[in-house]
Amino acid sequence: MESEYMQNNSENDNSGMRPTPAKTNGLAIASLVLGILGILLLCCFYIGVIPGIIAIVLSFLAKSKIRESDGTETGNGLATAGLIMGIATIALAIVFLVISLVLGNNYQEILENLMRELENANY
Repeated sequence: MESEYMQNNSENDNSGMRPTPAKTNGLAIASLVLGILGILLLCCFYIGVIPGIIAIVLSFLAKSKIRESDGTETGNGLATAGLIMGIATIALAIVFLVISLVLGNNYQEILENLMRELENANY
């Protein structure tokens, strides 16, 4: 005759079941992809700023959902990478904008003079 403890324990024994693996949050993946896309598109008339901003927003949303999931979702590192890439996109856009405003329309002449000086230098 089994004791009541052994009967209850055998009913709750889940040793034969595998734990379900945590899923990667889709917003975290999208954030990373858009962050990379933002940097790549930055050379095309600052179009990369749009995916960069979206990457930042999605990364915050992903981090929030991952925190609330109690371990059923992963991807915090992907969301962080997307956030960093989005911020880098915005920062590079600002740097490029300042450089273009400082140089104005003379950037072609400045680059030609620089190339001429480099060619004349004796290395």
